[in-house]
Amino acid sequence: FFFRPEHTHQQIYVSFPMLSEPTYDYLQLISSSISTFFCLFVVLCYLFIRPLRSYYTRLVFWLNLSDLIGCLSIFIGYGSTGGLRCEISGGLNQFFYLASLLWITCICFNYYLSFVLRKTNIWKLEIMYHVLCWSIPAATVITILFFHGFGFAEIWCWITTEHDILRWSMYYGPEIFLLVIVQILYIGIIIKLRKTYSEYLPVNDPTSVQRSRLINPNLGLLLTLYIVLLLIIRVPGIITRFLEAINVNSAVWANIEAATTPLQGLLDSFFFFFDKQAQWELSMIFCCSRQPKAPKVEELAIQSSLRSLTPLDYQRSLQDIMPETRPTSVSVFVGTWNLGTSSPPKELSDWIPHNDYDIYSIGTQECKYEIKDGQAEQDWFKRLEHHMGPNYWVVSSISLWDIRLIVFANSKHAKDVTITNIKSDKEATGIGHVLGNKGGVGVSFNLEKTSFCFVNCHLAAHQSMVTNRNLNVEEIVCGLQLTNSLHFDILNSHHHLFWFGDLNYRIDLPREEVMNLIAERDLTKLLEHDQLTKEMKRNAVLHGFLELPVNFPPTYLFEKGSRVYSDKKMRIPSWCDRILFKTLPGVCLKGVDDSYTSCDTVDTSDHAPVSAVFEAEIIPYSFARPRDLDQISGWQIEFTCLEGINIFRHRTIISLSQRTVRRIDPFITMWNPLLNQDFSTAIITNVSCSTIYTDLFQNDDVLITRDDSLGPIRTTRRELEKQHVFLKLRDHSRLGQDDSIGQCVVPLGLAMGTDAHEFACMLTWKGRPCGELRGSFHVRLVSISSEAV
Repeated sequence: FFFRPEHTHQQIYVSFPMLSEPTYDYLQLISSSISTFFCLFVVLCYLFIRPLRSYYTRLVFWLNLSDLIGCLSIFIGYGSTGGLRCEISGGLNQFFYLASLLWITCICFNYYLSFVLRKTNIWKLEIMYHVLCWSIPAATVITILFFHGFGFAEIWCWITTEHDILRWSMYYGPEIFLLVIVQILYIGIIIKLRKTYSEYLPVNDPTSVQRSRLINPNLGLLLTLYIVLLLIIRVPGIITRFLEAINVNSAVWANIEAATTPLQGLLDSFFFFFDKQAQWELSMIFCCSRQPKAPKVEELAIQSSLRSLTPLDYQRSLQDIMPETRPTSVSVFVGTWNLGTSSPPKELSDWIPHNDYDIYSIGTQECKYEIKDGQAEQDWFKRLEHHMGPNYWVVSSISLWDIRLIVFANSKHAKDVTITNIKSDKEATGIGHVLGNKGGVGVSFNLEKTSFCFVNCHLAAHQSMVTNRNLNVEEIVCGLQLTNSLHFDILNSHHHLFWFGDLNYRIDLPREEVMNLIAERDLTKLLEHDQLTKEMKRNAVLHGFLELPVNFPPTYLFEKGSRVYSDKKMRIPSWCDRILFKTLPGVCLKGVDDSYTSCDTVDTSDHAPVSAVFEAEIIPYSFARPRDLDQISGWQIEFTCLEGINIFRHRTIISLSQRTVRRIDPFITMWNPLLNQDFSTAIITNVSCSTIYTDLFQNDDVLITRDDSLGPIRTTRRELEKQHVFLKLRDHSRLGQDDSIGQCVVPLGLAMGTDAHEFACMLTWKGRPCGELRGSFHVRLVSISSEAV
């Protein structure tokens, strides 16, 4: 380290005889040049390499851009000892180095939300990050200019030494605070990473992997290294100011600060240079389109609840605990009720009959009431557990403010044996898309090899808010992360999907006419003017969903304690509380006759409880038993002549900066639960696109191969006939989550004959039709003999 001889207030000078003019300016210039090079490289990579763009890399881009301009400000003030150039350099230095610290904190906060709190849709916070990271530095620069604080500060152009109070209040105070916050958050993240990596990870079933929870252990090491280097770079400046404040010589630390502080840009650029697997992990968390490396077959047993067993032992264990003849369907009870912030009655049997069905899914809204001890959430869930009795266990429960969902299963369906891959998530759609007064909660799981998903939601209220309710549905669809593939939403990823709750759709008729029709029991005419019925008919929301015949009067708005419609607010009686369902093609889900009804005896709320019962087909596990002559060791799916027709581009897909784009680069992503990875077709570039429809495009052939010969539980022909391939049409030029054009599902059972099968399926996006996908596909099986088994 080298010191200026003109610094007479310093008492210690250190110099090296090999240099005739010792000065720390050279070190500062060298470190700034290194940081400038790496930050510029990151900025150019983000701007010109489109596949690298994602929400996460966009935050890193703004961080490195702040570091880049901060380094350039040092070059602007280099050699200056005062004047306008020095003041400009000092102002830029203050603004962008403080902005850099704020962006580091925001990125760290994103990590914490994703890893520790398991939050989704954190990309919505980006606008808030921009407001904080640019407004706070701007406020400090304006304050310093007001006191004429910028000038030559002995080391570089910044806040002069005469304004120590400004230094501490405008930079070092916030710096210490942000560093402490960053260290605490990163330590919590690293602890969570280590704990998650050491846990037993649930799986879809013994032949599939829940990739969304695989954590690379290198990520924790990289974050630890970043913490250490961040302290090495930032702490010398804090020590220097502290020593100056107590009048202790700080020459050594001041020159360490001059040499290390500009290296912040080099350190921040490391976010872009993680190894490939760690980079995929980060991109996965922040909704990027990268794909994981397929895990080895031998790892599958390790990630199950019986991971200490070998694959053969695992198979035999399941065979021992499962009967050879198992049911092919299960009964499902779905109930929804808006409690209206009123205490529920002690007896719920009229609404929820117990010991009758295999699966119970009970959703409530406005479930908040006063109790002596505890909270309403705990009290409500305990009431339901007590009501269900010892023959049922809680699969999962989740709450979003006063929106609650709990799922029970009969004890004959054991956890980690027949019921696996349990997930839950929530999405707020209230004020600012942050508050949970409106939104949805969801629970998904696999019963053997059949996936179930239950979504309970509370949508926007009031008669005229139809469009807002539709948008709430789209937001919930995008926000709930309940699938095993990162590219497919909940509407196209589960065998059986139930959507219910206080949907708040009203009847578009005058109140007096509605009351007369209710008195006449003319429900057919009322349904003709029901907003949900009309919106679904015109494909504006929840395309492909069905509803059982509505044979009960509107469920809202009653006088509490009676079944008399209230006239206090003159609200129009409506079917706000609904239960919808959807199933994949080739899998049976049917409602029990006359089971879709409301309960009039439970009258403590201004809403009536609603329930429905379904019979759902299940796909059982397949075991390699010698008598199973249809056992197969592998299979291939060949797609040919894929083409998209009349692809409707919703305006909300295209960002403001891309509204003038008239060409797209389409490709198709394919996924199946039995596969360990997604498959994608080649990208077709420069397809002409009008503002509404794209031209017909044709894609190359695709061959997907699956080898089951090493699996712990092999696939049978009967099982494969119930499988599906999930297809997603995407635009390569779109960024983050905005690259989706549409999704559809194709059942494999149609193409297991000797010839290829032609298909045409409707593409949907957020529950709305957006075009058609056509083509041909053929499934080829590789059979094995019973002796080989």
